[in-house]
Amino acid sequence: SLAVFLAVDEEGAGVARVADALGLTKVDSAAEIGESGDANNAYNTYKEIGTYLTEYGFNLNFAPVADVLTDPDNEAIGERSFGSDPTVVSSMVASSVTALEEVGVTACMKHFPGQGDADGDTHEGLASTDRTLEEIKATELQPFAAGMEAGAQMIMVGHFTVPAIDADNTPASLSKKVVTDILREEMGYNGVVITDALNMSSITEYYDP
Repeated sequence: SLAVFLAVDEEGAGVARVADALGLTKVDSAAEIGESGDANNAYNTYKEIGTYLTEYGFNLNFAPVADVLTDPDNEAIGERSFGSDPTVVSSMVASSVTALEEVGVTACMKHFPGQGDADGDTHEGLASTDRTLEEIKATELQPFAAGMEAGAQMIMVGHFTVPAIDADNTPASLSKKVVTDILREEMGYNGVVITDALNMSSITEYYDP
């Protein structure tokens, strides 16, 4: 039988909609978990998140954040990232995905193809990354690949622009070069692709409905 998705952003710490609304004890931030260097901490944290989400009827979590924090001044991502080392972030993301899926919550990694270097907050306006394609493949894409291997069934594409992939400065979420050429064809992903919220200023200020 087909289920209706009931979704929420539940990353822990600063982005924990259910825990905030219901007064639940919030789990550590991704940054704190990443600093431990132990992927079991990510697994246990997301097992806890997935368990209480299931209790309240949620079956889709817009998490984990798979962004590598390549710019430490990026406040839009900040402590939401597991860190600046792609190997560490990859193991944390894979463990988080596994934990959510084990308790029946669909994991949605974000923000493809990696927002850790973007120079702005897409909630407030346009943001861009000047990372080269080689840098992106060597760093930003690695956690997404690891999450795919772990069984992630959904990926959220961000609204920031990636000139190294799409020279037209089309936001990644609207870019065929990002979604079809890189995510689908080059990385071989055949799961669900979803955009970040379309009411964010990075879209509404530049595109009509």
